[in-house]
Amino acid sequence: MFKTKDVGDQSPNAVMAYGPGGLFNTPGLGLNRKVGKSKKKTGIKVGVKGSASSGDFDHGGRPGEIGGSESGDGGGGDDGESHSPGDGPKITSFLQATSKTPGIARDAAKVINSVHSLDDMPKVPVVATGGKQTLGYYKQTVDGRPVEIGLSKASSEDDQKLFAVHEMGHYIEGAGMEGGARNGAKEFAPFMKAVQASPEHAEWKSGKLSGAPAGASVAKYAEYLTQPHEIWARAYSQYIATRSGDIAMKGAVDRLNKIGSVSGMWSHKSFKPIGKAIDDMFAKRGWIK
Repeated sequence: MFKTKDVGDQSPNAVMAYGPGGLFNTPGLGLNRKVGKSKKKTGIKVGVKGSASSGDFDHGGRPGEIGGSESGDGGGGDDGESHSPGDGPKITSFLQATSKTPGIARDAAKVINSVHSLDDMPKVPVVATGGKQTLGYYKQTVDGRPVEIGLSKASSEDDQKLFAVHEMGHYIEGAGMEGGARNGAKEFAPFMKAVQASPEHAEWKSGKLSGAPAGASVAKYAEYLTQPHEIWARAYSQYIATRSGDIAMKGAVDRLNKIGSVSGMWSHKSFKPIGKAIDDMFAKRGWIK
């Protein structure tokens, strides 16, 4: 039904894939094992928690959906004004469980539920990918239809949730925010302005990345870090970490920040105006209140 996108292929069914932000996919940087508490490959215990026919995810998962509470208290973070999710549907309504859905998808979706709601969106299956170089991806067609979210078992257990939320951020932007950052949608202008004012963005633009291994070629990677859709997905994952107060996600952000600008994340100080811009965007949409 779908095909991999070829150069110049703009047919509606051509598929574009978006990987996770940061150093984790970049050959030659070799930093993916330095993020978690342990340098060894702990990985996800993928184990099938449910399937499209069984619906036996924890917390009341319905057949074909990622189980999780449809409500959350919100306002659990420490970097923004107190708010709660809007009255619209939650992301768990749109993530479809399959026989290959990793359990971390449920955990990540629950954290997102606690922060914001959404508008109606097309559903997307969530699968596990066995890749060791690509720790996750989001695929959609050229005309914006979601194909799947893939989550890998190659990251440390401490960081899986952050990566999963990153991919869900790609899905939300690509399928739920008309135009998206990648297409220069006007609603993203204040967000991009805040990002471009950050010292981290200045480093990415300069191509001189703190924390990069000696001798590593980072020019193409630095260019990747400044792509609007990748900026959005990294910022979204950091936003959910800070606004939810989730301990594992905040710990992952802190560890990434200690690596340097090569991680693609922002310091707590740099992120405050970026988080505020996302607050404003989501409030206008009615996704937070």
